[in-house]
Amino acid sequence: MTTMDHSNTPTRIPLLARTTVMVVLSLADQLSISGTRFVTTVLLARFGGKAELGLFSLAFGFLLVATCIQEAFLSGPFAIFSHRLNGGERSKYHGSVLLMLLNLAALTSISFGLLWMFGGMWGWESAKGGASSFGGLLALLAIAAPFILLREFARRVEIARLSIHYAFAVDVVAAMLQLLIVGAFIQSDWLNSRTVYLAMAMSSAIPAILWLFLRYRDCWFGHSNFRADVKRHWHVSKWPMVAQIVGLLHLQGTLWVIGAMMGPEAAGKFAACNYVLYIINPLALGACSFVMPLAAKTFSEQGLSATRQLILRFMLGVSMPVSLVCVAVSLFSDSILKTLYNDPDYAGQGILMAILGMNMTLSVAHMINDQGVWAMDRSRWLFQSNVLTAFVSLALVIPGIWSSGLIGAAFSMLIGRVAGLLYQTVLFFFFDTDLSRKVLSTSPTPRP
Repeated sequence: MTTMDHSNTPTRIPLLARTTVMVVLSLADQLSISGTRFVTTVLLARFGGKAELGLFSLAFGFLLVATCIQEAFLSGPFAIFSHRLNGGERSKYHGSVLLMLLNLAALTSISFGLLWMFGGMWGWESAKGGASSFGGLLALLAIAAPFILLREFARRVEIARLSIHYAFAVDVVAAMLQLLIVGAFIQSDWLNSRTVYLAMAMSSAIPAILWLFLRYRDCWFGHSNFRADVKRHWHVSKWPMVAQIVGLLHLQGTLWVIGAMMGPEAAGKFAACNYVLYIINPLALGACSFVMPLAAKTFSEQGLSATRQLILRFMLGVSMPVSLVCVAVSLFSDSILKTLYNDPDYAGQGILMAILGMNMTLSVAHMINDQGVWAMDRSRWLFQSNVLTAFVSLALVIPGIWSSGLIGAAFSMLIGRVAGLLYQTVLFFFFDTDLSRKVLSTSPTPRP
């Protein structure tokens, strides 16, 4: 053991002890989010059918684009900059971030409205009596998206403040409201993809608006501050933003191709099989929510070697249990899918579930590695890795569907994920470069 390695050893136990409560709360918070989404999609597939779930999933990709932009442009930089300011400077910065959120919400609504105006190009409709159309979902999302974004902003701000109990409170209230509203729609026989988005909007609006008035009151608005903060956010977020949007094409692009080639019912079946594996989201996303600030702190205080060790431990520690869950789900996929969705068409999906499970396991490892790359301010690596993942997947998905249907689509996703993860892992763990520059150079400077 070298002297450098030995000097890092005593910090491991205290570091683990300090994060125990944060780990538990993060997992509980993510459990409320993922559990609610899982139950909602299962109920939609069970009572609305595969086509309604397919329409929901196809439209959800556009909402994810807005969420990724917010995460990269607002929440990520906020987690970096908010801890470096005090007093009046922090109030000015909080005001700027709130203005950015309002502008993003308005642009999101306008974008969905424009997509709805050109809704004639979206030919996807539900087979259930024309209950839903894709254009109609986009019109509804134009109204619902700002409230969903505000709720996501609230939880990200509290996580950045390390006040995860407040994020947990917001998410638990939203989860209970959403399930109650979905249950009411089931009782009224109104459950479809449109009413699910309506339930999401209503359940997000109430806790998010309360949070805004109770927990985000320390704001001061100024035009000059706003412009300067936008530039700083753009400087650190442009590559992660593009990387996350491109990364969505890995799954959402595949779903869109399936919808175009095979119809919304096939897209719904593919999404339903994939959603079953989302039971690991509380573990995977809960870990990711605090790995990045932990990695950033480790990189700033202990350097590159310690950061690589931290990320490697998390990659192995989270991916191994995820892989075991995916194997179990694949082995018992017939009984699980038929029980959840009450549809005999889901029988015989073991091979599809096994491929999706391998893709999910590698995706978790990739996500955790992303946090280390972000903490080291090497966001171009994220972009390059996600471009490679999406390009390989989409290049193979059309011939894959032609040859093997949904199994071919899943296999194309797996090959793309392997390519992107290998590329980024080699860069992160073995590429020697001067990483002495810190993100501190982009931090907000005191204003006159």
